[in-house]
Amino acid sequence: MPTKPEAFSRVLIDQALKESDWYLLDERRVRFELDGKSGRADYVLCGERGPLCVLEAKRPDLDPYDAKEQARGYAENLRAPFVILSNGREHWFWNYERADQRDAFRIERIPSLKDLERLRLKNLQPPRPLLTEVMGPNYLKRFKNEITLRHYQINAIDEVSKQFDRDAKRKFLLEMATGTGKTLLCAALIRRFLATPTRRSNNSQSFPAPATAGRPSRVIPEDALWKSFGRASSREIGLNVQAEGLHAHAPALDSQIRSTIPLPRSQDYQTCLPTLRLTKLLATLE
Repeated sequence: MPTKPEAFSRVLIDQALKESDWYLLDERRVRFELDGKSGRADYVLCGERGPLCVLEAKRPDLDPYDAKEQARGYAENLRAPFVILSNGREHWFWNYERADQRDAFRIERIPSLKDLERLRLKNLQPPRPLLTEVMGPNYLKRFKNEITLRHYQINAIDEVSKQFDRDAKRKFLLEMATGTGKTLLCAALIRRFLATPTRRSNNSQSFPAPATAGRPSRVIPEDALWKSFGRASSREIGLNVQAEGLHAHAPALDSQIRSTIPLPRSQDYQTCLPTLRLTKLLATLE
């Protein structure tokens, strides 16, 4: 088959921009073929204070990831903090100004103006250690009055937080017997992460909040999750857990997942969706 030109990719990119509420005819927000000292940027997405993101377009048969250094040169010249790489079907995002974002990661939709403005503000926030978020027995009562954290749960969360902040550890294994409150412990830990959304992950796939890893010893029933935590929110948090049977609410969750949770290049969304659906359910405590 003949190779399709870059113009074909741009048709797909234009449609993706429209789906993310970018108005292509508004020159204040979207600029095309913008010249700079280091070359010509295909697209420049702008906010109220100037360029936000350089979007580099490539032919459909090319891997857009390979253009990340080229695009960074354009972005640095325009003082845009973000880079998107796309061939129309595959999009990569890079928050290259952050020291902990050393690489681009795959996204399923192009961020909206609000997404980029919100992320730029997060870049300006000073780091806040996890332990600055004080946790006691009543930490989750504002969400469900009958929930009380036990001392061993608090001690375990504080120890994880201490090693996360002090030693930069990113993987933890907590072994807990059945009935000792693994789900509540995970919920409280997620809540602590959400309350301190700052730059602290060394994993380039964290967008825009760091990932929390947990592995319960048994599958958590879907009905129990909905009963305990109510409706899922769209907060960007990754929780790697083993779970099945979360299909009843899958369509709505999948749409949020694909737009907010990035995956490494070696993984795909279809195989990870059961896990990521549970992520969204547990992320309701915000």
